[in-house]
Amino acid sequence: MHSAQDKEEREGGIVGTGIVGTITELGSIYVNGQHVRFDENQIVVSPLGDRPASSLVPGDTVVVEASREGDAWHASSIKAYLPIVGPVASVGLQSLEVMGAQVEIPEDAASVADFVGGEVGVGDWIAVSGLWKGAAVAASRIEKITEPRMASVVGTYRPDGAEDRVGAVLIRGIDIRHARPLDVLTVQGRPTPAGLDAETVAIGLFAGPVGEVLVEGYLSRPNIQGAYTVQGSGLLAYVANPSMAIDSSRGLFCGNPEGVTRIRRVLDLPETVSLRDNLLRGFRGSSTMPCADQPEQ
Repeated sequence: MHSAQDKEEREGGIVGTGIVGTITELGSIYVNGQHVRFDENQIVVSPLGDRPASSLVPGDTVVVEASREGDAWHASSIKAYLPIVGPVASVGLQSLEVMGAQVEIPEDAASVADFVGGEVGVGDWIAVSGLWKGAAVAASRIEKITEPRMASVVGTYRPDGAEDRVGAVLIRGIDIRHARPLDVLTVQGRPTPAGLDAETVAIGLFAGPVGEVLVEGYLSRPNIQGAYTVQGSGLLAYVANPSMAIDSSRGLFCGNPEGVTRIRRVLDLPETVSLRDNLLRGFRGSSTMPCADQPEQ
């Protein structure tokens, strides 16, 4: 992974590095095994309202734009990555349903209430940190919230005939044909039992241009054109055979968000939170720049 100083200026600014994943430790924060420092006045942009970066906790998922400084990364921007914000439609033993999508709690959590830190009922609003895993979100943190002005979903755009879906959420009420299939979209609007009546839509995760991206997630299956992505990332790559089997297990991946890229798996990640966190501690000690040999596209 190249530092910002190694990049040529593009679109009027230095191209940095993108890091998308789950916070595992504080000090400032560790994401995907990478140590990310931030200024004391750094703000986290969020659909729930901006907040200090010092309020971030393990389990939060974030989108970071950063440049390399010494033995760590320095964040120029941090955005909360909240796959789903909306009202709970049903509560199961290990999952919730929100706007037609399933939200799965970690397998080592005793119950939904134990994971959230309190009882969750139908109609309660929640903000979900986590990663898209097929038609569900694998949650890393769930926060009960007061009802905001709009619900939201962040995920991969999947047009299907007359239906548009972002992640697993059915989107209605807005024309999003300007987006490409497998783009990552942020959609806000009014929640319905089956999905979201959209009012706004935005493409992409990053505020500025970035080069390599180190992203935590799950690969999608190829579509009929052979295109696939790390779900919820916006990275795009192709296989020659659309029926080709792809390893969809959790991992860390490198890619470039500018056009078609080669998505490279750099680390397999277990589903158990404690095992995953331990693995990432070892990973950061042996490889501080895991995308270093990613070829330029």
